[in-house]
Amino acid sequence: MTPPKLQSLPERSSVSNRQAFLLRVAELLHVYGTPAFRLERVLMPVSREPSAARARGLVDGLAALSDAHTWVREIVIGDEQPPPFRTGPPPEGMSVDKERLPEQPIVEAILDQVHTMSPELLVLTSRGHDGPLDALFGSTAEQVLRRAGVPVLIVPAD
Repeated sequence: MTPPKLQSLPERSSVSNRQAFLLRVAELLHVYGTPAFRLERVLMPVSREPSAARARGLVDGLAALSDAHTWVREIVIGDEQPPPFRTGPPPEGMSVDKERLPEQPIVEAILDQVHTMSPELLVLTSRGHDGPLDALFGSTAEQVLRRAGVPVLIVPAD
């Protein structure tokens, strides 16, 4: 039996379309006996800007693909009010831990959490370069990507 071809998603599709696509991939993996995919620990720094909504949708879809219970730690660095944590319950098969960290350099705070948690995936939302210094030294996401030592998924902001 030949597996059906998957259609690629348009780059700017909505989160719900991406989730539907990921769930379809999960169905195909199950039907055709592809080896298990396990995603147990995800670290996701969140902030009000850029919004983490798109990244959350992708993490939800990846958790649906996983053969393991997925634990997601959302962290906020500083006193941002109200904290931009996930509202409502997470999808089945996933738990979310929310933590506010004291104000500190963002890159160092994220790398400290990576060292402490040892996530299998670090998910960052990025709006790209904020100015000439970012272009010269790299954005926060680029700096973390270079130093994290774990797989990093950088999701463009909406």
